[in-house]
Amino acid sequence: ASISAYSNLIKVKTYTRLIEPIDRGKLYQILLYGGEIVSDVVAKPFYPVFPTDPFLVEGYKTISYELVEDHIGRIDAIIVPMGSGSLLFSIWKGFKELVEMNVIDNLPRIYGVQESVCAPIVRSFHGKRISKGHRGIAIEINDPNPGRMKEAINAVKDTNGDMVEVNSMQIIEGIKLLARFEGILVEPAGAASIAALKILLDRGEIDFDENIVVMATGAGLKGPKTLLKILSGYKGFRRNSMKINILKILADKSMHPYSVWKKLSEKGFTISKTAIYQHLNDLERLGYVSSKFSDGRKIFYLTSKGLSLIKSTK
Repeated sequence: ASISAYSNLIKVKTYTRLIEPIDRGKLYQILLYGGEIVSDVVAKPFYPVFPTDPFLVEGYKTISYELVEDHIGRIDAIIVPMGSGSLLFSIWKGFKELVEMNVIDNLPRIYGVQESVCAPIVRSFHGKRISKGHRGIAIEINDPNPGRMKEAINAVKDTNGDMVEVNSMQIIEGIKLLARFEGILVEPAGAASIAALKILLDRGEIDFDENIVVMATGAGLKGPKTLLKILSGYKGFRRNSMKINILKILADKSMHPYSVWKKLSEKGFTISKTAIYQHLNDLERLGYVSSKFSDGRKIFYLTSKGLSLIKSTK
């Protein structure tokens, strides 16, 4: 959509070929800017633009320049949503050049974030098996074949940063937090960075007294479907989602998170213990499970609301 806008400004025709699903709001923007949707490559001479385009990288990297120009004081860390990995790599490139030009002394730590249903860069960074990606609510960053995965990983390692996954409920919470407290409505990809900030603070990887930049990419009105889900009390559960499977396990017996993880492993699911805790905390916050301490261990059990949800998915 942004390419269509700038191209229209300089009287250059834009042709857009849709390979992946796109939010209707973005589609309308492309058309209003004079862009044309095509099903195949156009016959006329054209310049193809992909997310990995080197000219896009040169443009994106100016974000780093502007941050240094506008920000008062140092930048300790920056959190960036990742699809192809181009934006994160570009921001690193910009900061790297600023260090080489002696404009800043040190690189800020860079943290990348992806939605858990499609997080190949994060999983590769942590040495995990890359599973087949699925479409989540942050479709802007649901890229199963990221073109700049290697560059993004190297950039994060170079700055002593990290990469995290966030789930749909955490993304929705990020949208609501930014809208409520900052008056900013962002698309799900941007809210993923807010969700990651909370995780990194909880882990102690980021301190409360540090200067943090969170990349909240894209306006929220581009994805009206997500806003509708939030307003209608979106539960974010598919019939065979991980949360539903956790609820089914707790329906048989109340248990400790480790036991839940073990049961899921026996059923053939691949999931980290940390992710189990995140799912259980989400479910408890929504009222589908409750917890109590027994012999110094936190035990989770199904609530009547959780039981009703299981029945509704059958």
